[in-house]
Amino acid sequence: MKKLGLTFFFMLVLGQITFSQVFRFYNDFDSLKTEVIFQTENFVQTNFLTHKVTSDIIFSRYITNEVMEKMQNKLGSRNLLNAETRQSLQFNYRVDSNLVVGLNVADRILGYGKFSNDVIYVLSSGNRTSQAEVYDFSGSNINLFKFQEFGVNLKYKVNNMHQINFGVNYLNLEAFNQVQLKNTTFSVNELGTETEILLSGIAQFSDTTNKSFMANNGGGFSLQGAFTTHFSILKNQPRKGTATMFFKDLGMLYANNRTLTYEQNDEIYNFNGIYIENISNYKPRVFREQSPDTIYQKIISSAKFEKASSALPWLIGFTVVQPVFEKSNFSFGSYFRNISGSLPLFYGSFETEINQNIILEVNSNAGGFGNFSVGAGVTSTFDKLRIKLKTANLNSLIFNQTQTGLGIFAEINYKIK
Repeated sequence: MKKLGLTFFFMLVLGQITFSQVFRFYNDFDSLKTEVIFQTENFVQTNFLTHKVTSDIIFSRYITNEVMEKMQNKLGSRNLLNAETRQSLQFNYRVDSNLVVGLNVADRILGYGKFSNDVIYVLSSGNRTSQAEVYDFSGSNINLFKFQEFGVNLKYKVNNMHQINFGVNYLNLEAFNQVQLKNTTFSVNELGTETEILLSGIAQFSDTTNKSFMANNGGGFSLQGAFTTHFSILKNQPRKGTATMFFKDLGMLYANNRTLTYEQNDEIYNFNGIYIENISNYKPRVFREQSPDTIYQKIISSAKFEKASSALPWLIGFTVVQPVFEKSNFSFGSYFRNISGSLPLFYGSFETEINQNIILEVNSNAGGFGNFSVGAGVTSTFDKLRIKLKTANLNSLIFNQTQTGLGIFAEINYKIK
């Protein structure tokens, strides 16, 4: 669990990346060859957690009140987090002029959640300013899943105008962690010497004794697909544009009967003499030392082993690519990730071919889980080898105390024939 937590916090440094960079469908079907592709993508989308705060937490640096206040000023009616790290290897084989068959394997971590304003206030300020206050955590949740994906994909050209992509994946569930708070509050008395928690919710964790890479703590499945058609917005443009509707991660995860489950219903816990300035100096042992009875005897004794399941946060969207000028493309689109409180994300990009070996791109996005951001990318071709490197939220490098991070996407594509 410790290793998985560190990996999750590492993702928070990486920031946000546009959907158009992460998920790519072959609109240039006729030029697709038999090929091997390696991809790495790491991103976080959030509307409250700044790059400065997350990096200070990871590297154990002191977090000033000024930095905390700037993050708290970003809080709104919905405080959302959506993060993923994915390393994948794909093999595409061209069967004939109308059919391409692909195999893929990927190692993925998904983390997402929704937090009340009070959760963020307490995590960032502790109870040093919480005297005689009651904080409401109700409705907050966090989910963290690690799994391996083994899939088969078909790309079929219906005619010169349409293309269908469809894939099915088996998921090997390595880690399953989720916490959902219902009626939950946190309060400190006027002197700050006693903390009371009213707890109602459920927490589930897969077998903590089976944590190695590719460990099997359950399974699952997912589906993905896309439909592409050709058209042209610009009537005088000789090259046709494309419009694609797509979906991804339509599926389920199933944890086995070794899943540890803690369920509390309106239980009250008291902690005496605990003082936490902020999350950067939080130490788990403080609760073990100060309140062993309430933590170990009440919460731990309620634990039970049972099966658990969760639907993957499916995604649906569209993208439009329109050629402009002789060697340039403009694209735009939107997608929606099915996570409580999220909004559709809208994005656009412009790419142009500098020469036969280099393509440059600029992009921007707004909505979804984060704020408005801009990014850039470059594609280099060396004979049969093609390398892509893209990012979004370049503005976070300049305004790291107010913006929400940096994302990175890289791809190495080798055409066999």
